[in-house]
Amino acid sequence: MMKPIAFWLLMYLLLASCTSTYYSLQPQTLEMNDHTFRFPDRMVEVSIEYDVLKSPGSSTYARMEKKHKVSLVALQIQNNGSQPILLPGDFNFHIRHGDMIKPLSLEDAMSALIDPVTNESSGVVEVETRGSLGLILGAGKAVNQTKRVVSHVRFSEDMLEYYLENKSVSEGNFLTGFLALPVPPGTRVDLLLREPASK
Repeated sequence: MMKPIAFWLLMYLLLASCTSTYYSLQPQTLEMNDHTFRFPDRMVEVSIEYDVLKSPGSSTYARMEKKHKVSLVALQIQNNGSQPILLPGDFNFHIRHGDMIKPLSLEDAMSALIDPVTNESSGVVEVETRGSLGLILGAGKAVNQTKRVVSHVRFSEDMLEYYLENKSVSEGNFLTGFLALPVPPGTRVDLLLREPASK
């Protein structure tokens, strides 16, 4: 029989150390110092930050980013010009010295970055180990699945709020948010601002 102190210590270790919890990504808190693109003719400046999923609570999404060869980047667009900027449509993204790429839609980005929760999330967890250890392992798996679901909800909320799909930056304003690009994480891109449509 397991002693009570050993039981609770083992339970704490199993529950606390398994799945990390996602911490909210807020693009306005990022340094945005990887690269800045300046478009003086239009008085627009765009700063980009790569590897935004490097924080400890984002490791699950960083693994999915690598697995699906998708790069989540943060952008800050400062529009001091006389016309609104539409995102992502007013920009052309190019792989450095390569082909043009199109940012993923929000739906495709979330499909690529969110690892589906298995059917263990239904609350039924099968554990073959008998006794106290089996109970602890079963509880640990249930807690891990719950933490994953909560993390996915938080990540989805951040993507819905900050994803730069169908957004506009009006004259004299700035906007900060995310885009997912169909390139391996860390791949540097060039950014071109399209000419405004003639009236």
